[in-house]
Amino acid sequence: MTKTTATMPINYTYNTEKRSAHYLIEGETTYKNGGEFAEVVCKAIRGFKPEKDANTKFDMGSDIEETSTSIKSNGCGLTDEKLADNKEDFLKIYFERVHSTNVDYVIIMDNIVNIYNMSMNEFKDFTNEFARWDTYSKKVRIKTTLKMINWFEERVA
Repeated sequence: MTKTTATMPINYTYNTEKRSAHYLIEGETTYKNGGEFAEVVCKAIRGFKPEKDANTKFDMGSDIEETSTSIKSNGCGLTDEKLADNKEDFLKIYFERVHSTNVDYVIIMDNIVNIYNMSMNEFKDFTNEFARWDTYSKKVRIKTTLKMINWFEERVA
């Protein structure tokens, strides 16, 4: 696992009056939710065009195709596709089918961005530890916690 720390590379405004998409990036007209914002920020830091991909299916492509990287952040799901009716089967099917070979987990705190890059084996360990089953949506969700940040820090190479 590796860690990249950077200062926020883009200008944006945060609007609490927007229902679920609070982030407006300077020069754009549509608001982004937290995951979309994290993806744009991560791509900017990694040197790629800072844009949200077109919701490529998890088993057909990656958020950063050039590096086969999936980008995840607080509140994320692994896919919107309903793969199973329980966490264990969902994760099994996900890891059998996922296109990406590595994952960037993005944590934004104030003006600092930390990106933890994991291999799929590391991400599998990560999901076993931190993914929770959402019975309503029938999918896996991940929330950033202090325990998670400590887990990352213990594993950074």
